[in-house]
Amino acid sequence: MECYILKQDDHVSNYPRIKDTKQIRNVFGDVTPMYCETKEYSSSLGYIELPFIDKPCFIVSDEIKKIFSSYQEGGQFRTVMFSGKDGYSVLYHFYQPVLIDCLSDVTVFYSKKTVKELVLDGSKIGANKVFQVAGLSEKYLIVDLEILEIMLCNGIYPIVFQKVAISRETNNGS
Repeated sequence: MECYILKQDDHVSNYPRIKDTKQIRNVFGDVTPMYCETKEYSSSLGYIELPFIDKPCFIVSDEIKKIFSSYQEGGQFRTVMFSGKDGYSVLYHFYQPVLIDCLSDVTVFYSKKTVKELVLDGSKIGANKVFQVAGLSEKYLIVDLEILEIMLCNGIYPIVFQKVAISRETNNGS
């Protein structure tokens, strides 16, 4: 089993950003599509439509939504249309992954719940392929190798991924 943290490509600065983050506080309290105005970006390049945005919450493209929903049960999506004053608009989906209590006892922390070295307990992950690790202050979106390969084979970029250490722990005292 191999798992990876999926991250936004921070080298891209001209991606759609939510102008007023207050409107997404309870984004999953409703299922109707919503509209979010984007912050102005002063560049002749325009916006780059990232397939995955992790700030201020997980936001995925339609293509990633199709992959995630095909391979992982339990996650929630809410459709959102980002648009700017210049007539720019793009369809995205807020994503709330399933929470899995799979943090290994050998995970190393800087301070309470701030991770220095993330290690997951492979025996607790089970068949989950897209999930968030429960019990951490940081939000990590974890995907298994199969999901990552599907994304890369479908030309989904720019994204950043980082391999996560997996341990095989048992709670039976052996």
